[in-house]
Parts: sequence; C-alpha cells; structure tokens
Amino acid sequence: MDVPFTQWETFKWSVSMLLVPWVFWLPLLWFGAFVRTFPSPPPSYLGLWLTPTVLTIAYMISWIMLIDRPRVVRERMQKSQFHGGKKPGEPREEKRAQIILLIQSLVVLFGSSYDAVNRDPWPNPVYGMGAIMMILSMTLMSWVLRENAFASKVVYKQEGQVLMTTGPYTLVRHPFYTSLIPFVLGLPLVIGSYWGLIPALLCIPTLMWRAYHEEKFLVQEFDTAYKQYQHKVPYRMFPGLF
Repeated sequence: MDVPFTQWETFKWSVSMLLVPWVFWLPLLWFGAFVRTFPSPPPSYLGLWLTPTVLTIAYMISWIMLIDRPRVVRERMQKSQFHGGKKPGEPREEKRAQIILLIQSLVVLFGSSYDAVNRDPWPNPVYGMGAIMMILSMTLMSWVLRENAFASKVVYKQEGQVLMTTGPYTLVRHPFYTSLIPFVLGLPLVIGSYWGLIPALLCIPTLMWRAYHEEKFLVQEFDTAYKQYQHKVPYRMFPGLF
C-alpha cells in the first residue's frame, strides 16, 4: 500500500519539477552551444529557452498525474543506480544499457545544441511538433507509471511485485520504452537541430536491446504467467513490428 507523501516530499518534488529544466538542462544546452562558439559566449537562440520551457510543462503534467502514486515516484526519485550498486536480481545488461543510453542522451543534447546555435531557426510548426512530441511522451510515460507501481529505473526483484497486464500493457509489453521514443525524437526538434536526430534515432535500437534482455529476467521471475502474457501480447514495443 502506498504511504502518502509528506508535506516536505510534496514541496521538494514540486520545486524540483519546476527547477530541474532551468538549473540542469539549460546549462547543459548552453555548454553545448559554447563549445561551438568558443572563445566567444554563444548567442541566444530559440531552442535554448524553448527546451526548458517545454520540459517544465511536461514535468508538471507528469507530477500532477503521479502525485497520488507515491510509491512509484519514490522509486523513480531514488539515488542513481550508478552510485547505489547493483539491485537484487538486477541483470548485468541493465547497467550496461543505462550507461549506453546516458551517453546517447548526452550526445543528443550536446550535439543538438552545438548544431542549433549556428543554424537558422526552424519554421514554427517544427518547434511545435517537437514540443507536442515531448509533452505527449511524458504524459504517456506517466500513464505507464500510474499503472505499474513497480516500474523502476532498472528491472530487479521487488518485494510483492506483480505482473502488469492492464492499461498500456495490453498494447505492448514494454510501453514505457515505447512512450520514451517521442521525447527523444522531439528533443532535437525543440532545440532546433537536424543532426541531433541521428543520435536520437540510435536510442531506439538501444531501447529495443534493453527490452529484449529484460524479458529474460521477467520470464525467470514470473515463469508461466509471463509466457502466457507474451502469447497474449506478442509485441515488446511496436505493435506488428517488435
């Protein structure tokens, strides 16, 4: 059973959702642009300010959707697995996939900013399409997290864990990864970069590889129940494809 948020937790995570785009994402974007214009400071460009604005909206929508799901929020907000050691029963491929995705994400972020600072702005509809993709992605991921209280940053054995087969899990077996893809592809569009789409697209096979290896753990953990679920929902991430 979920233990409700304390007042401090509600305040802390509400403020975090508002500040993270501006104190974390914005400096990273600025640094990517600065590498391109060094030794001169980078000029301001639309994507530099639009990206944290879109992220703030997306994060707040996610927080509103998850404010009554304290267990999954606490799990997602835990200290990074890179510093916390291996979780019980965590497959070794999990940390490897995390590291690869982290590197790819940083390449998308820095590469897009590096490219966008000296590029003519997109037509406004392209920025709008990227913003819609990112906000829709965060909304879909939040739907998945609402449905699955055991969704964690890495797959591992959790006490009382049950197999999720409802909501988005009736469509594909790894809906969180499917929902993440519009965010990754929308980010370069909001920043204003053509070249950022290349590393963004490369994140997709990494997510597919991660989903493939996670299934080995899930079959071991849930045995016949998961095999029946695989038969009922035959696709991991993309209906009709994978």
